[in-house]
Amino acid sequence: MTTQLNPELFINIAQKLANQIIAFQQSIEARPVGQQFPTIQEANQQHKLITCLLRLVKQPTRPRKEKVQDPEDVAALNSWAKTVNDIFSMPTESDLPMKDVAPKICPPAITQRDFEQYGHLLGKSSFANLTDKTTIKFNGRYVNAKWLEYNLFQYCLPADQRHFIDDARKVIGEVNHKITQEQIAAYLAQKSEQKLAA
Repeated sequence: MTTQLNPELFINIAQKLANQIIAFQQSIEARPVGQQFPTIQEANQQHKLITCLLRLVKQPTRPRKEKVQDPEDVAALNSWAKTVNDIFSMPTESDLPMKDVAPKICPPAITQRDFEQYGHLLGKSSFANLTDKTTIKFNGRYVNAKWLEYNLFQYCLPADQRHFIDDARKVIGEVNHKITQEQIAAYLAQKSEQKLAA
């Protein structure tokens, strides 16, 4: 006796798994700039969901040796597999023709207003002895202190020399913080000299 396999059941399960993966990605993308990457736990959970989805999609249609598969069951599985392939082969946004849309202008990671509000932290003990994991409260959220120091300091430079970095990992990996802190110290010394001269 064979049981009738319902391809709709497999499609529903696959769709729910795909929705969970998409929800993970959306929650990560909604995080503040510089923190848009998954935690170790989130990465592990996503890996499990994706593995489960791929196993479901690659569900074998051949019968096991110990029992005879009903031809209707095989047809149902083949139909389901074809439907899943259609879902995954649908064009994505990047496959669609480009529309005439004005390019998005991304604001800098730190604004002039942020610098006016938090610039006093530059050169202070807030940024002393930074490690890659040091965080600091900024605009009601905790951010990487090296990232904040680097981007705040950009407003100390002439406008054509400013280079903001949105991703905290790039700041940690690419920026020489000793040089940045020396530049900050020189800037503060120059600023105090200007005040004394005035």
